[in-house]
Amino acid sequence: MAEETVRTSRKFSWDEVDPRLVRKLLATAYSADGQFEDARHARRLSDAETRQQARATFGRPPKKRFRDDPGLLDVLRDAWLPAASPDLISDLVYQLDRYSHITSKKAGLQRIRDSNRTSRLKHLVWRSFIDAHKAEMSVKQRTRSTTEAVRHEGIFLRGFEQKRRTPYPHQSEAWGALDTLRRSHRERRVGSIEIPTGGGKTATAVTWLIDELAKRPKLRVLWIADQHELVEQAARAFEHTARTQSGAFAKKLRIVHGAAAGSSMLNDPALDVVCATRQSLLGKTFDRTAKAHLSSFLSRPVVVVIDEAHHAVSPTYQRLIDFMWSVAADMILIGLTATPWPAGQLRTFQETFGSMPLVKRTTTELIATGDLARPVVHTVPTNARVDLSDEAKRLLGNTRELPPEVARQLDQAGRNTLAVESWLKHSAMWGKTLVFACDTRHADALGREFESRGVRTDVVHSAADTNLAVVLDSFRAATDERVLVSVGMLLEGVDIPNARTAFLCRPTASRIVMRQMIGRVLRGVRAGGDPEAHIVDFVDQWGEFVGILRPVDLPDVAVSPTSAGEGTAEHKLPPIMSSDGASEIGSDLLHAIERSMNEAVKRGGLSATLSGSRLIGFYDLDHRRIPVFEHCLETWRDVSTWALGPRSGRARSAVSLFDDVPPPSPLDEEIDGFIEQCRSIGTAPPLVHLDASLDVRAAARRLINAGATSEHDRVEMLRREYETTLARPFFPSLQMFIEAVDQEKLDLLDVIPSGANPESVRTVNLPSPARRRVNHNPHREGVLEGLLSEVVTEGRRLLAGESEYDGWLDDEWLPCIRWSRRPLKKMWAFHQVQLPSCGNKLPFIAVNSALQVSTKYVPDELLRYLIWHELCHHLMPRQGHNAEFRRLEALWTDHAQLDYELDTLGERFELPGMRDSS
Repeated sequence: MAEETVRTSRKFSWDEVDPRLVRKLLATAYSADGQFEDARHARRLSDAETRQQARATFGRPPKKRFRDDPGLLDVLRDAWLPAASPDLISDLVYQLDRYSHITSKKAGLQRIRDSNRTSRLKHLVWRSFIDAHKAEMSVKQRTRSTTEAVRHEGIFLRGFEQKRRTPYPHQSEAWGALDTLRRSHRERRVGSIEIPTGGGKTATAVTWLIDELAKRPKLRVLWIADQHELVEQAARAFEHTARTQSGAFAKKLRIVHGAAAGSSMLNDPALDVVCATRQSLLGKTFDRTAKAHLSSFLSRPVVVVIDEAHHAVSPTYQRLIDFMWSVAADMILIGLTATPWPAGQLRTFQETFGSMPLVKRTTTELIATGDLARPVVHTVPTNARVDLSDEAKRLLGNTRELPPEVARQLDQAGRNTLAVESWLKHSAMWGKTLVFACDTRHADALGREFESRGVRTDVVHSAADTNLAVVLDSFRAATDERVLVSVGMLLEGVDIPNARTAFLCRPTASRIVMRQMIGRVLRGVRAGGDPEAHIVDFVDQWGEFVGILRPVDLPDVAVSPTSAGEGTAEHKLPPIMSSDGASEIGSDLLHAIERSMNEAVKRGGLSATLSGSRLIGFYDLDHRRIPVFEHCLETWRDVSTWALGPRSGRARSAVSLFDDVPPPSPLDEEIDGFIEQCRSIGTAPPLVHLDASLDVRAAARRLINAGATSEHDRVEMLRREYETTLARPFFPSLQMFIEAVDQEKLDLLDVIPSGANPESVRTVNLPSPARRRVNHNPHREGVLEGLLSEVVTEGRRLLAGESEYDGWLDDEWLPCIRWSRRPLKKMWAFHQVQLPSCGNKLPFIAVNSALQVSTKYVPDELLRYLIWHELCHHLMPRQGHNAEFRRLEALWTDHAQLDYELDTLGERFELPGMRDSS
C-alpha cells in the first residue's frame, strides 16, 4: 500500500486576488463571448461568489486559452499592474526588455502599455499575476505503491498450475473461432468478439492469448484501449490467467500510458505483452519516433487486440491500424466490444474487423441460456451527506476512486447499521452476499457490525490476517446465508458462482469498478448461480457532485430496478417501452432523464414540462448513452459544430448553448462526453432512434374517459401510467404525477378557468395556405428588456397590497430576458430559476425568437402578457399552473382575449422557424 506524507506548497489561489479585479476579469471574458447578461451578473456577485465563479470559469491556475485573450491582458495591464509593487514592475520590464533603463514604476508601466500584445507579453504578465497570488497549501504526497512500481517496472507473468474455471459455452466457441483464424491463410487475419458485461469478454481473449503465448515462444501481444483503467484491468487479467499455466511459463508484460511507462519501452527485446493506450502509441503527432517504437515491437509475430473496438472507426485509430498493417502484414487483429458496431459506420468497422463477428452474444441471450443472472437493483437511501473538498472532487474526477477523506466520512455507525439491518430484513432472499466496503477500516467496521448481530461473516482485504483461499473455499462450500466483506480483493480473478447478492456500500465513479462489483454475482443457473442476482445500492447524498455512479447507469447491464413506498411494498418495476412497443427503454436512459429532471426542478420546477416531451433516441458513447429529446436535437448539432469547428467566434462553452433550451436538457457531464466522442471520431456520434413520449394531458383524458371509479382504482390506474411511461423519470414521485394529471383534468373539464399555456404550443394541422407566412423582423431585437420593465411596473401596481409577493418584483430579484437563439417549436416562452451553464442563481425568461416579427402580427401587448405569464412563474417558482397562478395571471387587463390570441397564433400565422408545427 502507498503511504501518504503531508507537505506544504505554494499554489495559485483566487482567494488571494482582489475580488474587484476578479469581477472585471469575469465581465470581460463573458462580454468577449457575447454573454452580456452573465457579464452584468458578474459585477453583482459577492466576494465569495466571485472567487467561486472564477475557479469554475478560468480554472486554477487560469487555463491557457484565457491567458491568450487580449481583453484579459488589458484588464491586468490597466487594473492590476498599477497596484502591483515597484519590484514586480521592474522585474517584468527586465524580462520583457533587459536593455530598457527604467527609473520609476510609472515609466515601467508606460513601457508595458506601449508594448504590443505579443505572446511573450501575455506569458510574462500572466506568469507574474499567478506568482503574485500564491498561498501556502497542504499537499498529500504518496510514496510509490507496489501497484505504481509495477506500472513503471513491468509485470512478470508466472505459471503456478492453478485450476482454470469452467468456461461458458460461448467462450469455448470463441476459442475455436480464434484457433481457426490463426490457422487461416487469409490476406488479413481479422475478427471481432461481441460479448456483453458479465459474459467474460476480456477473460475470453486473455485466456486464448495466454495459451498462444505458451505454445509460441516468439509470439507477442499488443493490447490497446483508450482508458488507463481498461489497460490496467487487462494487465491484471493477464497476470491472473498466467497462473493457470505450468510452472515453466514465464513472460514479461509492460503497461504503457501517461501515468506508467513510456512508449520507448516497446523497444525492449525481452518484452512479450504490452497493454497500452492508443494515445501513448500515437503520441501527439504519430511522428517518426512513435512509429519506430511501434515497429520495433511489431518485428516479431504479434496478435493485436483493440478493446472497445467500436472506437476503431475513428480516423486516428484507422491511421494507427493502417501503419501496423504496413509493418506487420502477418499480424492477427482482434476487436473486442460489448457494444454493437456504430450505426452509420458499419462499413468501416467491417473493413477493419471483418463482416461477421467470431462470436456474438447479447445480454438477453445469455440470460435466456442461464449463463447470466438477471440483475435486480434495490435502492437503499442512507441519508449520509458527503462533503467534498475541491481536492477530493479533483481526485474523484481523475482517479474515479474515493479519496481517503471521503471513505472516512462514509464509515459511519448509522450507515453501517443500516447495511446490516437491510441484510437481516431479507437474508433468505439475499443468500450468500458480497459486501463491498470503501477501505480496509470500513471493511473491518462492517464485519464487526454483521458479527455483532449473529451473521456468519468473513472479512478479506490486503491488511486482514486471513487466508483468502481458505475463506473463499469455505464461502463456496457453505449452504446457509452468510456475508463476505471486502474492498477490492473480490473484484477480479475470483470465482464465486453461488454468490447471489452484492451490497454496494462502496460508492464509485469508475464504470469498470461498478461492472466488477455487479459482475461478481451475475453467474446464471448454468454457471452454478441463480436466475436473478440482487444488487443492493446504498445511495448517499453527494450534493452537486454528480460523478458517483449507480448500477442503472451502465448501458450494457440489463438491470431491473425496484420501487417501494407510496402505498406499495417493494416490487420490481415494469419495463418502459417505446411508442411502438418494440423496444425497452434502458434503465440507464431512464436514470439519465431522472437526473436531468432533478436539475430542472432545482432550477425552476416542473412548470415547463407539465404537458409533455418527446424522446426521439440516444447517442451511444459506449460507456454511457445520452437521451435525446426532440426539442434538444438542433442544439446537439450545434454542440457538434462547436466541438469540431474553429475556436474563434464560438460560444464560451458548449453548456451555454443549452441555456435557452427548456428542460429536460442534458447534464454537463453528458455534454462533455459528447464533445470528447466528437473529437475522438472526427464527427458527431450517430443518433440511435427510439421514440417515446410523456403526455400528461393525454393521461388526464384517459382518466376522464374511464368514467367514475373508486378513489383506489383511480390511484392504481395512475400508478400503472406512472410506472410504465416516461412519467416515472420525469416526476420525482407518484404524488407529483397525480397532482399534475389532476390539474390537467380540471382544465379539460372546465372546472377552473383555462389560461394561457405558452410552455406547450399546440400542433397545427392546417395547410400552409390557411395561414399567413410571416417573416423575421430584426428591428425588434432589443425590445424585450423595455417590455419587461413595463410589465414589472404594471405588475407592482397589480400586486399592491399583496404582502405575500412583497419584494419579488424588486430590481435585484428580476430575471433577465432574451430571445431564444433559434425558434422553439413547442413553446412560446419559458422561465428558469437558474441558467444551466452558470453556478449561481440567475433567473431568466427565454422568449421564442419566432415571435420576433412585426407588431402587426405579434403586438407588444401580446408580448407583455406573455412576459407577465412568465413573471407569474417567477412569483410562484416550482408551482406550475395551479389555481393561485391562474388568479395572478387573470389580474392582467384583457387576459381572456390575450389568451385567445396566444392560443390561436399558430392557426393564423406561419411564423419563422415554425413551418411544421406551432
